[in-house]
Amino acid sequence: NQWKKNLNINVQLENEEWSTYINSRVNGNYEIIRAGWSGDYADPMTFLSIFKTENTSFSSYGYSNSEYDKLLIKSDNERNIFERQEILKKAEAIIIERDFPVIFLNITSSSYLFRNDRWKGWEPNISERFNLSEIKPIK
Repeated sequence: NQWKKNLNINVQLENEEWSTYINSRVNGNYEIIRAGWSGDYADPMTFLSIFKTENTSFSSYGYSNSEYDKLLIKSDNERNIFERQEILKKAEAIIIERDFPVIFLNITSSSYLFRNDRWKGWEPNISERFNLSEIKPIK
């Protein structure tokens, strides 16, 4: 076990039925828990909104930071995309450089092979939802 070997921490894994896991998560009945999230739209808020105080029942991390919340509200009202990006960078820094409400262990990725010399219509996208009816042979 890498935790024992490298950190001298004994870990006992507990596999729970899904409804039990959700209940443990929502009620904070854990010391360490594994969870995942995939961005479902192409905007930083797909990840940053998870840590808003009002979403703690959704994320169940119990995290709350009024400065962070104010930055997200400010970004919602900012119409200049470059200014909004700077606001969101500040919010992101609070999460990943200062407060660390979670530890990001891994990022998943997918690879696809597509013969664009024989087919057209393939449109890769962040949500990995593909309209296969649009793929047509090149004649």
